[in-house]
Amino acid sequence: MKRRNLLLRKPFQKFSERYRRIDDSIVSLKTIAIVLLTVFVPTVLIAVLAVVAVTRAEPSVRAWMERPIKDVLFQLQKELAREWNDRLVRYAGRLAAEGDLHRHLRDLAAFDPYVRDVVLHEDGDFRRIEPESPFVRLEPSIDHVDLSRAWALEFREGDHEAALAAYRRLLEGAEPEVEVAALSGVARTLIRLGERHQAVDTLRRLIDRFGHAEDGSGIPHALPALWRLVELHREAGEIVPSRTAARDLSVRLAEWRPWLADDVLRRYRSLLEIYRRQTGYYALELEEIEVESPISTLIVDPRDRGRLLAHARQVLEGSKDEGYDAIPVADGGRAELAWFRLDGNADRVVYLILDAAGYLGDIELFTGQLGVPAGRIDVDVPREAAGDAPSQVGPVSSPFPRPFEHRRILYQPSPDQIPDGLTHLGALEMTGIIWAIVVLVLTILLGVLITVRSILQEMQISKLKTDFVSFVSHELKTPLTAIRMFSEMLLTGRVADRDEEKKCVELIDKEASRLSRLIGQILEFSQIEKRQQVFHFTSCDMSEVVAEAVKIFRDQNPDEDIEIVVNQAQHISRIRMDRSAMIELLLNLFSNAYKYSRGERRRIIVNLRESIDDIMVEVIDFGVGIPKAEHRKIFDKFYRAQDYLTREIEGTGLGLTFAKYIADVHNGEIKVSSVVDQGSTFTLELRKEQVLAE
Repeated sequence: MKRRNLLLRKPFQKFSERYRRIDDSIVSLKTIAIVLLTVFVPTVLIAVLAVVAVTRAEPSVRAWMERPIKDVLFQLQKELAREWNDRLVRYAGRLAAEGDLHRHLRDLAAFDPYVRDVVLHEDGDFRRIEPESPFVRLEPSIDHVDLSRAWALEFREGDHEAALAAYRRLLEGAEPEVEVAALSGVARTLIRLGERHQAVDTLRRLIDRFGHAEDGSGIPHALPALWRLVELHREAGEIVPSRTAARDLSVRLAEWRPWLADDVLRRYRSLLEIYRRQTGYYALELEEIEVESPISTLIVDPRDRGRLLAHARQVLEGSKDEGYDAIPVADGGRAELAWFRLDGNADRVVYLILDAAGYLGDIELFTGQLGVPAGRIDVDVPREAAGDAPSQVGPVSSPFPRPFEHRRILYQPSPDQIPDGLTHLGALEMTGIIWAIVVLVLTILLGVLITVRSILQEMQISKLKTDFVSFVSHELKTPLTAIRMFSEMLLTGRVADRDEEKKCVELIDKEASRLSRLIGQILEFSQIEKRQQVFHFTSCDMSEVVAEAVKIFRDQNPDEDIEIVVNQAQHISRIRMDRSAMIELLLNLFSNAYKYSRGERRRIIVNLRESIDDIMVEVIDFGVGIPKAEHRKIFDKFYRAQDYLTREIEGTGLGLTFAKYIADVHNGEIKVSSVVDQGSTFTLELRKEQVLAE
């Protein structure tokens, strides 16, 4: 009958267990959904709105803060546009002046530092204007008496004041050959006498009047005069005039490359290279200059020639006014040019191919006026590479005026010119802000996950406590019912004889002992929860402790057929422990092994051994086993394996919790190894370095 009731009860219990798990899962999902809807979703929406707001606000804030910096570039654009428009007007005036037109064109091609080539469109074709040699030989005669006397005073006698007076007398009504030599002498003697300002004025007069004249060695007077200006201004600390003279010298070297000797070019380029390295002024044209300008491919390469012809037709048709333009060329670059339609000629157009280095070098003329520190302005060639808006605090960029609008001005402001707000804004780039928001969202997500996990744990603990109350109620009710039943039998005199009376008293004592153990276990758990458990450590022999625990367990279960085998293959060292607590730990392991063993005769094996570091006690049973997924959970308070078969076995779910707590106090560890339907092995390991007795 009992077996029949068990067979009927097991399917119902299995169904009830599955239904309870489904119900718990639904409650868990509801909890997670509530947390997500109330915390996570609003947080994500706020973060998205923050990203959108920052994305829209950052460009406008940056533009507002960069306005003072961009105003500098705007002023520079205005100055360059004004200078270049004035230059365009001067070119038009020279071409419209009376005289030989071809002479004017050759002068532009030979002497103007801002023009590389001159091309004439006439009768539907192009012709390049070849420049004549720009130099005039002005070599004074060595037989000139007054000039020879001045040279003697300067170089032989070293009387610079007398030499200066002699040179100045020669300037009055002298021939050009003598005047150029006299001006050079005046400049030299003024420098030696320390009259720097007068020397600078004399050198500029020499360059203006005789810059294209060459001496007997074939060197134009402008080259040594310009270099002397560079040195004089640099020695006086005048940075802008020094750089202006150096740039003028580099432009003239590039312009006169076809007519200068190689040793002269190398000499002055080496001087400019030294100057560039020492001053950090890198706006000098020091590259090798070809005799034939590469821009002349405009009238040679068929593709470039076609573009220039189309441009000329538009000019002749009246759809283009005089001005600047930039025409793409076959090598991927652009040819910057100015064009003019000649008055009184229906089909003649003059194209001036501009020197980009000369035009862009005009930046140095205005940076001082605008208060821009030296070296803060640079040129970026492709407009597309620079972009229209800077991504960092400098360089700020802006396009050049025509015809160099495909190039950009790059302005790197000095730290004292950058507003503090823009500096901080540059430090907090959009990437950093987005990452900060991402970290915030991840942190909140982590908090949500921890909250959900805590809620689920609390729900699990609450469920376990409910089960614990149910188990304890059942465990208390069973012995109390037996005690009450046998007490009534004794009180009503329903016992047949003295033997039956003795048997009732023994059963009452047994159930009372069982009830006492259960109450004691609950009280012990309460002490552990409150951290009030007191331990008394003494030197003990583990072999004796195991033997005493086995004896107590057998005395507590006298009617049960239990086989406990203790194996000890070596001498075990004495260690410090709380003897009663360690016995309690072993009794819990024995009770656990006994309850979950199978068969009429239940067998438990206890192995006791010692290693270099540990003393170990193994308790082995051959029972139902524990699923691997629950190996770590079985030590949690109130937890019992979820197998419905184990629900038939009495217990509170606290035995292994007590055992683990006692092991932790002794600086030990309990490990479990189990296979379902084959049995379990619980191993107690006590580390000897902490608990060895003296």
